[in-house]
Amino acid sequence: MMRSIRRSISRKLMLVVLATTFMALLVSALAMLAYDIRDYRRSWVNDLTTQANILAGVSLPALEFNDPRVARENLEQLKARPGILAAAIYNQDGELFASYVADRSAGLVPRLPDPPGSTIDIDQILVYQAIQANGEKFGTIYLQGRYDLLGRIGTYLAILAVVMAASLMVAALVAGWLQAAITQPILSVADIARRVVEKRDFSLRVAKPTEDEIGMLVDAFNSMLSEVGQRTAELRRSNDALILEMGERRHAEEALRQLNDTLEHRIAARTAELETAHEQLRQAQKMEAVGQLTGGIAHDFNNLLAGIVANLEMMQVRIAQGRTGDIGRYVDSAMSSADRAASLTHRLLAFSRRQALDPKPTSINTLVRSMEDLIRRSVGPAVQVTTDLAPDLWNTMCDPHQLENALLNLAINARDAMPHGGRLHIESRNTTQDNADGKTGSRDYVAISVSDSGVGMAPEVLARAFDPFFTTKPLGQGTGLGLSMVYGFVNQSGGFIRIQSEPREGTTVWLYMPRHAGSEEAQQALKPSSEGLHPARARHAVLVVDDEAPIRQMAAEMLEELGYEVLEAGDGPQALPLLQSGRRIDLLVTDIGLPNGMNGRQLAEAARGLRPGLKVLLITGYAQAGALDEGRFDADTSLLTKPFRLDAFAARIAAMLEGVPQA
Repeated sequence: MMRSIRRSISRKLMLVVLATTFMALLVSALAMLAYDIRDYRRSWVNDLTTQANILAGVSLPALEFNDPRVARENLEQLKARPGILAAAIYNQDGELFASYVADRSAGLVPRLPDPPGSTIDIDQILVYQAIQANGEKFGTIYLQGRYDLLGRIGTYLAILAVVMAASLMVAALVAGWLQAAITQPILSVADIARRVVEKRDFSLRVAKPTEDEIGMLVDAFNSMLSEVGQRTAELRRSNDALILEMGERRHAEEALRQLNDTLEHRIAARTAELETAHEQLRQAQKMEAVGQLTGGIAHDFNNLLAGIVANLEMMQVRIAQGRTGDIGRYVDSAMSSADRAASLTHRLLAFSRRQALDPKPTSINTLVRSMEDLIRRSVGPAVQVTTDLAPDLWNTMCDPHQLENALLNLAINARDAMPHGGRLHIESRNTTQDNADGKTGSRDYVAISVSDSGVGMAPEVLARAFDPFFTTKPLGQGTGLGLSMVYGFVNQSGGFIRIQSEPREGTTVWLYMPRHAGSEEAQQALKPSSEGLHPARARHAVLVVDDEAPIRQMAAEMLEELGYEVLEAGDGPQALPLLQSGRRIDLLVTDIGLPNGMNGRQLAEAARGLRPGLKVLLITGYAQAGALDEGRFDADTSLLTKPFRLDAFAARIAAMLEGVPQA
């Protein structure tokens, strides 16, 4: 290893010295070569120019007396100059007067002279010199000389090679003498380092040879050995203490492991007990909520059924007595109770988001303005109603009638929260909110708020505001379904609802309805006709499909009474053969919740496949989104919700078959 280190350092030092010497000599030689080439060219040009001036002087008489022979004799004197290959004299008109060629390799002299000056052409120098006397030009001298630059460079390079070889030998001898002084201390450091690694003896030291940088390196190495030795001793003592501590820690870990095993068993048992208790509590809360819901429904329906049954019994008594004068009053009372029961079921469906909606592009501003008088009459003169409607409000896609009910419910709740009067404010605006379904991104909404200056709600009341049948009103003054219905309608329409309330600070309810890019459609309320039933204008055929025989038979009797031809079926499989037959059918009236594997929507699709363009009236008392395609129908399809009045049913039939407008 020491030999390899020695060879490596020696070789590097030798290469450094030789490379430095070689580069210095090479740069110097190239500089001298460039200077010599330049000087060689200048001397040749000066020599030929001088020779041309001499020839010009001796050839002037020959030109003056037009004696070419004398001129040629003058040029023949150039034979004494082997470096001159050719020469020529031109007269004043540029014509060749006399010429001289040393040998054939020189080639022919030019026929016409160039302007005075010199030119180097590879291996030749060409010189043109004017022949003048007293400022008058008599002719031109042309000389062609040999320019052996390559030979000159070759000779120079040979001398340079000899000089560089001798210089490199001297440099190698000097480097060999210097490397011993430099490498020996380094080798000593390497040897001590190897012995320290092998024997782990940090007391070894390197002798300091000089006071230069190498001496500083040796001092630093010796100091490092002292520091490492001290650190190693400390580390050894620390390791001994650590080994002792690790033994103690192993004993502690074993004891802790035993304790953890015992604790884990206790925690597992306690967790199981807590999970059981939590499950029991969750089940109890669920049963309490179901009990509260069913209790509220049972209470309200029992009251309504009691009114209906009592009126029907009184009708039986009066008919048996032959006293029919009071029958109309009992009928009106029973119908009123039935309407209240229908309203209750609609509110329950709205809360569960399963009510049948008829969404249309709707302008909330237009809707609020149209029902502003109704709201004022509903809240009474003690409540001041104000509005702040955004002028550029977007449209929304919703059921306008359900939105009217929602706003009216909120207004009535606000009135009840202000028993001594106050202020009710309705505001609309455009807004962009995060998606209500938790997805990333944002969405445009049309926001409408109903604010009051009433008593407000405590946090515990606010937390249960949307619970069905939850109310803070006195018994008999509220069902507890108002806000539940609003909540269900808004969510079913793709929006969301927020409530802000503080005790004695009033309440603000915000409804956020999704923006619709389309334009508003003309809205007409679907109200029962006040003109009675609409007799058929033509003999249309209607297929009635319902699994409830009383409802089906009553609808058939009423349609026949109005002049329609009626076909009946109890379910989809019974209706298909009638649709496949050649009998005339202008309208299909079907309940959505049909049994035997085919609901009303599926029956309508099958009927359209058999009879394209067939008009369809869907009837439902429990609307599911899957069966209704989210409540969107084509122009030949309509929806009617149970329970319904016969006059409303007849009006819808007439509107679909004969275009009779509904009041």
